[in-house]
Amino acid sequence: MNKFRALLFLVFSISLVNVASAQDIVEPGEQIKTIIVDNTNDDSANDAVVQQVVAALLSGDVSGLSEEAIAYLEANEDLLVQLLALIDANTTGFDLAAAGMALYPDNAESVAIIAMMLFPSNRQEVYNLALQTGAFTSAENAQIALVSAGVDVSGLSETAAGGDALTAAADLPTGTDDTTPGAGGDTISAN
Repeated sequence: MNKFRALLFLVFSISLVNVASAQDIVEPGEQIKTIIVDNTNDDSANDAVVQQVVAALLSGDVSGLSEEAIAYLEANEDLLVQLLALIDANTTGFDLAAAGMALYPDNAESVAIIAMMLFPSNRQEVYNLALQTGAFTSAENAQIALVSAGVDVSGLSETAAGGDALTAAADLPTGTDDTTPGAGGDTISAN
């Protein structure tokens, strides 16, 4: 009877490990953030680390990216390098999108798409930001661009938080003084 209990316990333990392993699948952005943080001594990624991460992304060594997503990243490799240099230990998809759109306004749509690929758990926030700032000209165009790039659009709401999807960027608070809601000096804030 004790052998039976031991065998039953062993089978149960193995099944728990398998369930835990399946739940430990980490989104691409978290995987690359770990590589960058583990291989960087200061707050900014160096060129060698960024190139290592780009190579891992484009070769498919980072899990969670479709073939379409890898092809999109390859076609936008220069922008990808620029965005990866912005990543630190606290970066979220929203942070990456907001900073990238501010630094590279001519590539705002691509910035949003890349941020949504790398951080799918933040895709609704990034989608809202892209619609509100005009990076995506319309919800329909956004859906087409996202699907073409291999981004999972299931579950995305076409209405941005806090208003209709096409709130003009001019209506959003701007500035970096502390009297502007959410400004917080010269930092990017999600408030």
